[in-house]
Amino acid sequence: MKNSGFKKKINSILILLLIVTVVSCNQKENVKTAGNDTSGKVLIVHSGEPLDSLVLKLRNTSNIRQEGYVLIIPTEKSTNNERLKELKREFYKQAVYAVHVLDESSNNNLKKTDVIAIEKAEIICFTGNGSGGFYKWASANHMNEHLRAAYRKGATVAGQENVLSKFNFK
Repeated sequence: MKNSGFKKKINSILILLLIVTVVSCNQKENVKTAGNDTSGKVLIVHSGEPLDSLVLKLRNTSNIRQEGYVLIIPTEKSTNNERLKELKREFYKQAVYAVHVLDESSNNNLKKTDVIAIEKAEIICFTGNGSGGFYKWASANHMNEHLRAAYRKGATVAGQENVLSKFNFK
């Protein structure tokens, strides 16, 4: 009989902890989404940074656990897209399954669906160092405007410093 009283106390404590956790998560989410013009976060990626720790940082600094998706924007044309594939696999490993890649090589102009994808993404990752005409293409497509819209809505934007410096996130 003593064990049953002990189990009831343990169950009560566990339920209380669960309630506190749920309330805390809801408050954190409300702070993130309160107001119309919240600022996102910028995460500078260092060349050679391990993908598992990078994706973990991105998950922890964004609202991706509650909603949204990741948009990967390659900044250079390369025959070796292995790093991009590895990044996508790492998101999958860490239970982020909505990962899209913006393909600038398929068309010279951004489609409306691309614009929506940029502006509604929870995480935007630039891969590469921005060589080979990327900035000209980005400028011609007013990408800075769309990226700033996503940032103002709270998106986390990540990439190498030389790439991020070309876009104004303030």
